[in-house]
Amino acid sequence: MGQREWAASEVPVESLPDEEVLALADAQMPAGQQAELSRLLERNRDNALDRQGRQQLDDLMRLYERGLLRKAQALRVAALRLNDDPAVEGRRNWVLAGWHPPKE
Repeated sequence: MGQREWAASEVPVESLPDEEVLALADAQMPAGQQAELSRLLERNRDNALDRQGRQQLDDLMRLYERGLLRKAQALRVAALRLNDDPAVEGRRNWVLAGWHPPKE
């Protein structure tokens, strides 16, 4: 998954294969963007952002919010798909919480 794809894709989550849904459910904003967002948020708290900094902060916040929405959609789709499979019914909460069930 590319740097911006985790949040920017317009492909409906419901149409993605299971592997991509699970990858999206586990996705995070890339580290460089997270660091820049944190830096800009700190500068914003200190009222130290100029117009360009505010625009960068707005852009990164939109990307972050879009990523969270896609992640939530992926979690929902994963849960629905797991509910349809009785063999994994008991493990769905493990997956949704990001835990790994013990090996059998």
